[in-house]
Amino acid sequence: MESVDLSESNSLKMRQGEHIILRLTYISRYNNDNLNGEVTRILEQAQQNNERNGITGALVFNHNYFLQSIEGARPVINGLLRKLVQMSVIIPCKS
Repeated sequence: MESVDLSESNSLKMRQGEHIILRLTYISRYNNDNLNGEVTRILEQAQQNNERNGITGALVFNHNYFLQSIEGARPVINGLLRKLVQMSVIIPCKS
């Protein structure tokens, strides 16, 4: 009976795209209204969330822009992209 449950679970994950690893690279503008230390707090929170959600990546920051490249399961990256779009202005990167 367990193998049937596992098979159904795997089938659902396949339909949701969990077996697909997706990479998303984007640029966002720094909000000059942020207080000092805000970038550090955001980075720490993102690291915790990314670890919990199985996301890996890299972040580059200067005083005007963030460039981030992240990888993870397709549904997780899609959900993160939805949140990012709601929170900020994103400039898509051409690869």
